[in-house]
Amino acid sequence: MRRRMVFDRRIRQAFVMFDTDRSGKLEPKELRRVLEKLGVPGDREHVRDAIVKYGEGNKSLDLIEFAEMASDLIARQEAEAEMKAIREAAPQRLRETFDRFDADKSGTIEAKELQAARASISQLEARDAASFASGDDIADAGIATRRRRHSR
Repeated sequence: MRRRMVFDRRIRQAFVMFDTDRSGKLEPKELRRVLEKLGVPGDREHVRDAIVKYGEGNKSLDLIEFAEMASDLIARQEAEAEMKAIREAAPQRLRETFDRFDADKSGTIEAKELQAARASISQLEARDAASFASGDDIADAGIATRRRRHSR
């Protein structure tokens, strides 16, 4: 059963642009160009895979099938871009954390700075443990209720 979709104007325009024979379907040759435009290799294997996955037994894709494929590919590209941004931001976060512990800004973390960082972390852990024991943070999740039930 096909998913109901609201077609974005851009998806419809792209379909019409690539449906060069105006058949209302994207044949393998037309689909190859679409895949390449979306950054996916347009070789026979990728074209065949797209038709098998989205074509519902046909040898081509209609507008609904194309919209599903394009939506999936765009979502995957967006997720990959987000992961890349996270990977690129990691060194900056590491530098910020290092700088926070390097109190004298010497470029190294000496024993006294490390001890201060450890004490700070211990205080956070103690506060979290106290909060957990009181049930403040977990009552909404239902954990405290289950815990009380099991302790009877």
